[in-house]
Parts: sequence; C-alpha cells; structure tokens
Amino acid sequence: MSRLKRNRRIYFLVLYLIFTVCIMLVFRYYVNNQMDKHLIEQISKSSSQNLSRVDEKLKGKIEELDNLAIEIGSNEEYDYINSFDDLQRFANVLGFREIGIILPSGDAYMSTGKILNLKDRQYFLQALGGKSNISEIIIDRFQNQTVNVYAVPILDNKDNSVKGVLCGLQPADEFLEDFYSEMGSEPYMYILKPNGDIISKAEEKSGLSINNIYDILDDFAENDKVIDNIKNILENGQGDIINIKNDGYKYISLNPVGINDWWVMTVGTDDVLREKTVIIAEYIHIFNVGIAVITIVALVILLNIHKGREEKLERIAYCDQFTSLYNKEYLKANFLDRLKKSSHKKVALVGYDVNKMKMVNEIYGVQVGNYVIKYIANILKMSVKDDNEIVIRDHSDVFFALYMYDTKDELENRIDSVINKVSKIICNNKNMQLTMAVGIYELTNEEHSFEKSFSYAQMAKNDNKKNVEKGYSYYSQAMRETELRNKQLNDEIKEGIANKEFMAWFQPQYDTFTKKIVGAEALVRWYKSDGRIISPYYFIEFSEKTGLIQEIDRIVLENVCKSISQWREQGLDVMPISLNLSRAYLSDENAIYYIKNTLDKYNIPGDLIKLEVTESAIVDSEDKLEKIIEIMHKFSFRVYLDDFGIGYSSLSSINNLNFDTLKIDKSFVDTIGTEKGNRVIKYTIDLAKNLGMSLVAEGVETKEQYEFLKAEHCDVIQGYYFSKPLSASEFKEVLEENQKNDDKKVVD
Repeated sequence: MSRLKRNRRIYFLVLYLIFTVCIMLVFRYYVNNQMDKHLIEQISKSSSQNLSRVDEKLKGKIEELDNLAIEIGSNEEYDYINSFDDLQRFANVLGFREIGIILPSGDAYMSTGKILNLKDRQYFLQALGGKSNISEIIIDRFQNQTVNVYAVPILDNKDNSVKGVLCGLQPADEFLEDFYSEMGSEPYMYILKPNGDIISKAEEKSGLSINNIYDILDDFAENDKVIDNIKNILENGQGDIINIKNDGYKYISLNPVGINDWWVMTVGTDDVLREKTVIIAEYIHIFNVGIAVITIVALVILLNIHKGREEKLERIAYCDQFTSLYNKEYLKANFLDRLKKSSHKKVALVGYDVNKMKMVNEIYGVQVGNYVIKYIANILKMSVKDDNEIVIRDHSDVFFALYMYDTKDELENRIDSVINKVSKIICNNKNMQLTMAVGIYELTNEEHSFEKSFSYAQMAKNDNKKNVEKGYSYYSQAMRETELRNKQLNDEIKEGIANKEFMAWFQPQYDTFTKKIVGAEALVRWYKSDGRIISPYYFIEFSEKTGLIQEIDRIVLENVCKSISQWREQGLDVMPISLNLSRAYLSDENAIYYIKNTLDKYNIPGDLIKLEVTESAIVDSEDKLEKIIEIMHKFSFRVYLDDFGIGYSSLSSINNLNFDTLKIDKSFVDTIGTEKGNRVIKYTIDLAKNLGMSLVAEGVETKEQYEFLKAEHCDVIQGYYFSKPLSASEFKEVLEENQKNDDKKVVD
C-alpha cells in the first residue's frame, strides 16, 4: 500500500512537473510573442522616424540644390566660368563645403576657384542624364579628403534639355554624422545599397560592425532564407520587417529612400530577453520544488525587462532628443488619457512659435539659436503645474503645451509669464528681445479628438503670427471658416494657374490735352471654367501673401506679350503697356531678366513695356531697388512709381531713385473738389515736374476731376471717365479705331 502511495506520489510529481513545465513553456511562448509584437511595433515607429530624418536630410539638400539649378538654368546669360564668389556664397548658405558647375564636356568650375574635369565621375554622368543623385564616399582629388557629392541637372528653361550639372561637396564625416541614431540608443540605423553595401552606419554599439549586411548573415546557416528575403525586398522595392540571427536575434526594418536606390535599415536586438528566457528554463529543470516560485519570479523579470525595453524604444519614438521634451506623437497617444485624469474645470492646448527665429540664427549663429531653443524648452517645462499637463516640441521653434486650469485669468497669467521670460533671454551678454506667437484652443469636452484640438490650436497660433500686436489668439469658429475659405481659395488659384485661367485686361491711358490714347495698363482678370470672370480684389492680396502672385504675374506677362505680338503682326500701332510688378519681382534681379527673356521670345522691344513699382517697395529695400531700376532702364523699360502717397517713402528716396513717371493714386484723385485734396494734387504734380517725371492720374471718373487735372497740367489720364478696363479683343478694336482716325487725318 505504501508502495502504491509512493508510486502515486511519483506519478503526481511527474505530472505536476510536466504540467508546470508545459505551463511555463506556453507562458514563455506567449510572453515572447507579445514581446516580439511590441518590439516590431516600436521598430516600425523608429524606422518611420529614421526614414523621415534621412528623407529630410537627403531630399532637403537635393531640393535646395535643384532650386539653385533652376535659377541658373532660367538665366541664359549666367556666367558659369566667373561665378566663383556667387557659388561659394550659395555653398555657405546651403551647407556645402563648395559648389561647382560642370559643363557637358565634364569641365567643372568650382566655387573655390578650382577648375577640373569630372567627365568620368558617375554622379556627373547620372545628373547629365537628368537624374539627381548623391555619390558614395569618394576621395577629393585636391584636398585628399573623403566627400559625398550631391549632383542635379541644370535644365534649359526653353526645352528642358540638360545643359550642365550643379554639384555640391559635403565632407563625408558630416554626411555620415547626419544619419547617426541618438547616442547610445537603439534601434540603430544604416543606409544600404541594393547589393548590401553599407554607406553610412551608426556607432559600433549596434553589433553590426560590417561593410556589407550579407557578410555577417553568411556566418549563420539559419540566415539563408533571410538573405533571400532581403534580396527580394531590395529587388522589389517594397519595405518590410524581418528577423535575423546574429549572436542573438535581431529585427531589421528595410525602407527605400527614393534616392540612388538607397535603403534605410533599422536594427533592433532582443538578446537580453532571449538570455533571460534560457536562464529561467535552466532553473525550472534544476529546482523542481521551487518551480512555481521561479515561474512567478521569471514572469516578473520578463515583464520588467519587457517594460524597460518598451520604455527605451518608446523614448526613441516619443522623445525629442534635442530638448528632452516629448514630441507630438507622444501627446497624440496620451491625449485623451490626460484629459480624463484632470481634476480641473478647464483644459487648453496652447501653441508657442518663436517669431523670427531664423533671423536669430542668421545674426548670432546656429549655436546661439540652439541655445535659445533649449532655454525656451526649459521655460515651458517650468510652466507645467500639474502631473497631467505636458509640454512638447513639435518641430524647430514650435512648441505646444496642454494646460489644466480653473479660470481664464489663471491660464493667461501663466502664458504671460512664459512670454515675459522669453523676451528676457540673454546670451553672450546680449538680450535677444524675442517675441512669441501664441495660439490657444480651449477644449470644450474631454471627448474632443487630438487631431482637431491640435489643428485648432495651430490655427490660433498662425492667426497670432499674422497679428503680432496681439499677445495671443483664441481659436474661434470664424477662424476655422477663414482657414477653410483660404484653403479653398488657395486650391482654386493653384488650379487656375495650372490651367492658365488668368488673363490680361487693358485699361487705356489718354493724353490729357489731345484725348488721344497713349498706352494702357494691364490688369489681371480670372476666367473661371464656368464662365465667371473674377475681379482681382478677390485674389490678388491673398496671392501675394501665399507667394502665388509671381506665377500669376508670369501668366499675365506671357498673355500681354502674345497680344502685343499678334497686334504688331496685324499692322496695328501698339501703344506701350504698363505691368504691375509684385514685390517678388523686386527682391530678385533675376526676375527682371525673366521679363526681358519673355519679351525677346516674342520679339517685342523694351520701350513697349512700362513697369509699375509700388511706393511701399521703396520702404522694403531702397538699395536693392535702385540696382533693379538700373537693370530695367538697361533693357529700355520705362519705370512708374505707382500708388504714390500711400507707401510712406521719404522724398529723398524718391529723388535718389530714377523713376520716369509718377502715378497719382486713386485715393488722392477722389479728394479733388476739397480744399485739402486740391492742394495735395497740386503739390504732387509740382513735385513730379521738378524731379523731371511725367504724371499719370489713375481712377479718374468725373469731368470735374478731369478738368482739374488738365488745368494743373497732369500729362496722362486713366480711369472710367475715358474707359473701363477692356478685354484683349475690345482693346484691339480701340487700337484699330485709333489707327483709322490717324490715317484719316493724314489723308485730310
């Protein structure tokens, strides 16, 4: 009996052991699967961030170089051989050691003054074939320094043929440093070629101290299929995450960069987890009696390890490494949870944006700019008063804070404190005098989505950036409606530009004394596809703010030149046409060369075009404007000073700049008939005559206005008194009628 009991106990212990071991194995299998799942998720997040960083670094520089190539390609008179100083200035701005222009023959003219032949360089051949690219690390022939070369084609703006290559040299150590992961953190990042060669790699702590990914994988037979998988991924061009064997398992994520067939490889290891699992399994076999306890301990250890690993990867995915603040992704993931835990009555999402931060970097240097960003981050961090509050850095000099409060005064006092501290930042014994654009969105309920809240706070911040006199802006429904209208208008204008819906109308200008037509001003009208004609009052100011105005100006210029060319071919006597120049044309002298090239394209002499410069442009940059006016006169353009009297320019500025004609603004013409209005007009006319300028009065609508201007010897009249703006076909009829009258007078 005792023997039977003993046997039963043995059977029970064996069964218990088997059951416990099975439970342990199943549990370990479950834990490992969960760890694998979360590790893959974190690797995927980090891989996306690495790809974004590489995309920003590589494509950003390619885009900047490509923009410069477009400017060079559009300038037919650009002196490639003697442009060293210009190129070196661009090199300094764009972050290259030097920039060069390579002619199709391979002769390269570098910004440092070197002249060499690069016809055998692969990056040159690819760019000459029309493909922007980045070289691998090569040896600079002159300085014996390793470099990477960015190369983009220079296209002819007429036929898009490649007429040269623009290249930028960056020291290899700077190129590689751009793509190192954060110091001492996982996962690690590499840039691969399709053949597995590693172009740039993180620190050797990753455990993959190699030059080719296949070299290390060949050491393990288990990686045969992995190698085939990697080759298939690189061949098919579709990113993926796979598991490899390398002294401990690793996960790697592969994503195409989109440049030079390069790939971003992100590597994360789980060696520690695997080692702990093995230790636990050994203890199970050794200590049968304490198996249950060991199982619990092992579970706690595994969960702690998993939690630590997850927190480590989470810090990479959710932390801004530069300021140590959380990033937008973290706030998005924890937004609703923090709202629910708040014990305060109200919650607000506040956006902070440093005004003119770019100017700080330009004046004091990037190092000072970095100091300022970190200092502001600390100020904002100290503004947090509650455990559920948080400050994040979105990008560059833009931050957002989630504040909990009970009264609006409490919230505004806190924001005022931040603004006040930022305005007193001192660096190198200099007060930065910084201001911030601040936008506030007060959450209406805790169920509000993060995307909407963030978007609304951003709208309020952007509104405050436009209205700097306001301390901060609160989000409103009107702001939302304005944003939607602006978005719709922006899309419509872009579509109109793409479809060339903008057309020139012509308002005739008449000699005050003979009443004979002497010219016209080209005014833009928007012909919608549904037949509507949109007034410029609807879109001009918005286009100037969004930077779309220059594209509209180019369409109008092309339209005017086509009309003039057709009228001349039909034998009509064409009068000079004046064109309004947006400020974009007055900030870059190359834009004037574009106008000249367009006129040459249609064989139109410069004296048939008059260029109108607004008085406010003088205030922006008198020195630059003086040089641009000289170029205008060089091309035989006559130059009008438009909107005189509303731009607050000084009389000395007008005297120094060589304008041909002064244009009296309609707002002054409307005051004719009043004592003060008459005096202002008389003074303006006397001023122009004394400075040797002719006069044009615009917006003349009544006989009284015309007779007064005639009596005061104003030269030219423009306005509804003589004619409204006319379409091209209507203006052509005016030219034909004018020519018939002239011919008739000759016969008589």
